[in-house]
Amino acid sequence: MAIQETTAQDYAANLTSIRAILNEYSWCTVEEARSCLIDMGLRQRELRTLKGAIQLSMQQIRSDYTAKRGKAPVNPIAAIVHVGEREKLRQEEARLLEPYERVARQVDETIRAIERVRLTIHHWIVANTPRKPWGVPMA
Repeated sequence: MAIQETTAQDYAANLTSIRAILNEYSWCTVEEARSCLIDMGLRQRELRTLKGAIQLSMQQIRSDYTAKRGKAPVNPIAAIVHVGEREKLRQEEARLLEPYERVARQVDETIRAIERVRLTIHHWIVANTPRKPWGVPMA
């Protein structure tokens, strides 16, 4: 069975689906707000897992290109000829990694955005939770 490699476009599509879910949050009660917080925590975990998968793919690409660059000849005269080849490999590696790096940055931005919304919800919960006045004994 062949292992199918996940592309940067696949990761971007997954990120887009998670972002779409995040746009649907709303709450009117403290219980709904707490439920949103729990769900957002799950989405953050999903995003962290997605970022880990992206980093693993990037690591595999780097490893492949390191192996290709490592196959340089030992002969110093032949090595001069292969310097241009090594530079081409570095450029090709950078070109392949760029979409993964872009998606990883978007994942980070989304995680930070979720954290800002979670803080807003926490503040909303505190502001909308009924409190007993000072000096009244707790039952």
